[in-house]
Amino acid sequence: MSDELEKKEKLEEIKEALKKHTEMIELAENIALRIVQIAENSIQVSSILNSIVESKNKILAEVEISIPQIDIDTQKVDFLLKAVDEFMDVNGFEYEKEEEPIYGSFFQKFKFWSKQPKTKMEVAEIYEKGKLSLEANYLNKPIAEATSELARASSRLISAASEFDEIVLRIGAILLVKVKINGKKKLLVETVSPEIIQKLEANPFLIKDPKSLYNILTGLNEQEKHSIPEIEEKNSTPSGSSPEIGLG
Repeated sequence: MSDELEKKEKLEEIKEALKKHTEMIELAENIALRIVQIAENSIQVSSILNSIVESKNKILAEVEISIPQIDIDTQKVDFLLKAVDEFMDVNGFEYEKEEEPIYGSFFQKFKFWSKQPKTKMEVAEIYEKGKLSLEANYLNKPIAEATSELARASSRLISAASEFDEIVLRIGAILLVKVKINGKKKLLVETVSPEIIQKLEANPFLIKDPKSLYNILTGLNEQEKHSIPEIEEKNSTPSGSSPEIGLG
């Protein structure tokens, strides 16, 4: 009897050991499954975080267009809007959304975002190259820094802006102002400095007043004693020939 009892006890011990072993296997399987779930969630979270970081590193560029004259030719405005879109596209920006233009005396604001994440330094370089390309195309003096796409987009933007007697274009950190003074058309291109931003914030009407903005910018030029490109388009050019352009 004692042998049978001993066998029975050993059998129970074996059963208990197998039960614990089975539980450990189940626990290990559950742990492995949880690790897989955590890894999958980690990948998803990482993807989301990367998306957020990428979105935060994309740069907003606002474009403001102001044309004070009344009864504007809508075809000329459409040409200008396409030229602005092309210029921004070549420089790596795209529409956040497209708005319908408002005609009459024209003022419109658009939002563009950089297509890829950019640092502020990279964007500043883009604006500087864009400014130089606009100047070079108006003066018909190609520059090495401009790609063929940028040169072509700059040429179209200058051509579109030239259809209006007076216009203010603020393209991100680039200001293009065209006015007519004493019968002469003048074009000024400048990157927006902190002092100019301060002037615009204190006097928001300036965007809609090309002559006043032009006078302030040329006044800052005299105070700071550095060259802001002031380009004069002379009216003595014979019909059909290229305009004679000189620095004002």
